Amino acid sequence: MNKRIIASTLTCSFVLSAGGAMALVPQEVAGTRYEESVSVLSALNIMNGDENGEYRLDDTIIRSEVTKMAVTAMGLQDTADSAKGSNDFDDVSEDHWANGYIHVATSLGLVEGDGDGNFRPNDKITYREAVAIMVRAAGYETAAQSKGGYPSGYITVANDNKMTRGVEGGVNDPISRGNVAILTNNTLETNKMEQTGYGSNIKYEVTDKTLLEDNLETTKFTGQVTAVSGTALADAQPVNDGQVRIDDTVYGAEYPVGTLLGYNVTCYAKKNSADERDIILAMPQSGKNKTAEISSDMFSKLTTKGSNNAVEYFTDENSSKTTTAVISENAQLIYNNKSAEFDTELLNIADKSAYMTLLDTDSDSEYDIVFITEYKNLVLDYVSSNKAVGKDKSIIRFDEEDYKMYSGFNEIEPSELKEWDILSVAESLDGTYKEIYVSRNSFSGKVSAKGNDGYTIDGKLYKVAPGCTGTITVGQTAEFCLDISGKIAAVKAASNVSDGYAYLTNAYKNESGDNVIIKITDKSGKQASLTLADKLKVNGSTVTAENALESLTEDGKAVKQLITYAVNSSDKVTELNIAKDMSESGAADTEHFSLNVKLDKTVYNASTGKLGNVRVTDSTIVFDVSDSNNISITDKSIFENNQTYTGYVYDMSESYSAGVIVLVDTAFKPNANASTAVVKKIATGTNKDDSETDILTALVDGEEKTLYAADDTILVKEDGKKLEAGDLIQYKTDADGNIAGIRVLLDTSDKNEEFTANPENDLTIVYGKVTKRFNDSFNVTVNEAAAVNYSINEDTIVYIADTSKSKHSIKTASFDDVTAYDEDENNRVFVRIYDDSVKEIVIVK
Repeated sequence: MNKRIIASTLTCSFVLSAGGAMALVPQEVAGTRYEESVSVLSALNIMNGDENGEYRLDDTIIRSEVTKMAVTAMGLQDTADSAKGSNDFDDVSEDHWANGYIHVATSLGLVEGDGDGNFRPNDKITYREAVAIMVRAAGYETAAQSKGGYPSGYITVANDNKMTRGVEGGVNDPISRGNVAILTNNTLETNKMEQTGYGSNIKYEVTDKTLLEDNLETTKFTGQVTAVSGTALADAQPVNDGQVRIDDTVYGAEYPVGTLLGYNVTCYAKKNSADERDIILAMPQSGKNKTAEISSDMFSKLTTKGSNNAVEYFTDENSSKTTTAVISENAQLIYNNKSAEFDTELLNIADKSAYMTLLDTDSDSEYDIVFITEYKNLVLDYVSSNKAVGKDKSIIRFDEEDYKMYSGFNEIEPSELKEWDILSVAESLDGTYKEIYVSRNSFSGKVSAKGNDGYTIDGKLYKVAPGCTGTITVGQTAEFCLDISGKIAAVKAASNVSDGYAYLTNAYKNESGDNVIIKITDKSGKQASLTLADKLKVNGSTVTAENALESLTEDGKAVKQLITYAVNSSDKVTELNIAKDMSESGAADTEHFSLNVKLDKTVYNASTGKLGNVRVTDSTIVFDVSDSNNISITDKSIFENNQTYTGYVYDMSESYSAGVIVLVDTAFKPNANASTAVVKKIATGTNKDDSETDILTALVDGEEKTLYAADDTILVKEDGKKLEAGDLIQYKTDADGNIAGIRVLLDTSDKNEEFTANPENDLTIVYGKVTKRFNDSFNVTVNEAAAVNYSINEDTIVYIADTSKSKHSIKTASFDDVTAYDEDENNRVFVRIYDDSVKEIVIVK
């Protein structure tokens, strides 16, 4: 796409330069008297912005900075780099950034110290001091001395040679950075003075050499850009990538010249290592390029003036006044960056996403070149290595077509694209080339009004791009995606109420019966009691508060559920939505608040980030309502690999990404791979908050551990009794290291009942009798069924839990202690197998 157009619609640190064409000019410089000088010095690496890219042109400048500029202007950058580490002045350390520049400058006599061994590198420099440095750099030291010396002689020489042209300020005052830029740029083009006579006939003469040409090997010239990579004016031969044609000469193009096609430009061409010249800067010539920029919104109509085609357009968006641009009889058309046969139909950009730039290069008041940039938006659904697919199933192929794709002014690859990116595509007429601009500018808001000129959203007017994806209605709250021109190109996750997600815990009339109250926990975790407005919208329909209460209750009790709501300035609920149940089909409904999937012991896969078939993303909101007295709001971090979860999925996207998940059974379940803990004893004590709770002592990972429970309801079995010695459990700790949940693997009071179980995915527990033991495996039968052989490994841990003994009944053991079942000993084994590996064996007696 034509960057002269894009530059005017994107927020960027670089802006349009004079004449409408894009040049890489810093924002603070564009349109100021410093523009040309700073552009030249930046291209030549003589002057650069600070760490934030700012030039601070009105700030004063210091001695070391002007020294660096003079040395670099003389083409001595490499010499200065080699001179780093010199010890010329006490106040310029060896690692000072300007050390090399100061050494070179003092060696050449451009600058000198204060006579006391110091250079004062950070002192401000005056107008006259800066002028003296540049006069010496251009070789006029002798001339300046002959005309009165410092400072008057230097000022006189600088004035005579126009080095101070445009430089402002008092000669005794500190000079600004911007004025030094102008002074330095003038010096670059000043004819140098050189010594031409020696010995008894010392002589100095002004030459036709300049610092720019002679020292920096850079030529300044003017001409018209007749061809750039990808396209050319009608009479010009095309050029390859990385080249530009100025008039009839081809140059390398280090500088992005593509937006200057057809313009009369001032160019700077620097000699490269191959002794050829590359364009390092090109700027539209002042007064040589008349332009008219017309968007489709400003376009009025095609017309004629005399025998010529003409374009009538509005002078600004808020005026009905029009002006007419006359197009030359032999005008050239550049359509979407490619030369095209002139066709007036292409000039009619009404009701399109298009821009027109008219360029007059010969000052005859007729426009010689017409640039049309017309683009169509693709709202990205997904991208693969070879194509981008839109929400409307349209396709851009990357492997079969010549294209360039940009985000801002940076070229990007397809792999960098994301869902809901807006791709504004400008395609050449012959379909051989595309330029694609990517916009990720979106916002959430509520539509308050609709007019002929667009929609008002949160007090601001937005126009709608042709082919906008999704519908827009007054009262709607949604996320709106904008294209490169700032128009709405897509409506994302549209909802007929706000996305103010909350979990409803109660709904009732207050004691007086005057108001309906709902109790909620919102998506930030805040609990609140809210009053319904006398009339409010429920699922888009206006109802009374009593009607709303009926929809929130069943058999007189509130239905606990996820809702969305919005309140007015008085904190009364004016909008409320109950989820549309889509769970039977499992389909997404992007235009309504919807319940899409009911989870029933659904496995979470951490490697894919999926809960069953539903994607859990970084933006998914998770309501954990497993403890109704302590509802918590969290994110995908709550999910653990191979754990099962029960709950509900809401506002799922078409890519099966969950908007919200409500979990009903996540009360700190232990991980499936948690180690077996063999309970030794349970005690009661106080934790660090002085709250009374239970204390577990158990063997875990072959060692004895003591842990506090989060409260006194945790360390209990299904029958409500406390754990006891010999019980086998898995546990999970909270952020404070307290046990927050357990899984009972074996209740020692039931130690005579054999079983096999799979409490979690990849977790198997076996409890039975050993029939035979080998060196590295053993056979176990459960309830007299056929024996199964289990192999052990070097990490398998063995315990003994002998509750028939009063002392030393719980201890670690070795595989040698595993023996075949003995009726007198009543010995069985518990085996925990995770991911097909035996983790622990507990000999139970």
